[in-house]
Formats: sequence, structure tokens, C-alpha cells
Amino acid sequence: MKVLVFTNMYPCDEDLSYGIFVKEQVDSLRRRGAHVDVLFLNGRKSKLNYLKGIFAFLKSQRSTDYDLIHAHHTYCAA
Repeated sequence: MKVLVFTNMYPCDEDLSYGIFVKEQVDSLRRRGAHVDVLFLNGRKSKLNYLKGIFAFLKSQRSTDYDLIHAHHTYCAA
């Protein structure tokens, strides 16, 4: 199963605990054999990243045929 997790909460260099529960979900799916890609939009760093995320999302759709897309936050789902 190929899964794309689209989120604005994920551990990053600036805050290693930010969105740690999302990382734990991703790690759990991977341990169970799922192929999981994470598309992290760091909106805390720059609100412009949400706009850039639209293009990153579209690019990911062209390159991989996902079975499931999990938009983890309202901003990403929009």
C-alpha cells in the first residue's frame, strides 16, 4: 500500500517534538509494510509554504500512484 501523509505538523530541525504523533503514525505504518511518503508543509516557518505545498502536492500526484492520501490538517486538506 502506498500512502501519502500531507501535513503541516511534523518534527523538523527547529522543533524535534512538533507533530511527533504524526511521525509515530508514519513509523507504525512503515513497520507494517506500507510505503509512506510525507509531504510536510512547514507553515510555522513561512505561510508561503502553504502555497508552495499546492504545487508539491500536484507534483507528488504525477510521480506516484497513491492508494491513500491522508491530509492531516485542515490547511492541507483545503
